Amino acid sequence: MKSNKFPKQKIVETLHILLTSAHIVIGAADVISDALSLFENGLADFSDYMILLDGNGKGARKLETFDTNCKEAARLFYGNLSN
Repeated sequence: MKSNKFPKQKIVETLHILLTSAHIVIGAADVISDALSLFENGLADFSDYMILLDGNGKGARKLETFDTNCKEAARLFYGNLSN
C-alpha cells in the first residue's frame, strides 16, 4: 500500500483501528493483522506482505517478483520459516 499522502505509521494506525473495531467484521483478519505487523517493521508494501502470507497459507515456499523490496521481504520471510 504505497501512498505519497500518508506516512506509513498513519496507515498502520488506521488499519489497526479497523481491525479492532467491534462494529466491523473483516474476513481473514488474522492474516491481515500478521501482514500489518510485517509491513510495520519491513521494507515491502502492505500488499506484498498480504501476497506472501496468502501464498504461504496455500503452500508456496518462494515468491518471484521484480519488486526489489518485496523480493528482499520474501527472502527474509521464507528464510525465517526454514530456521
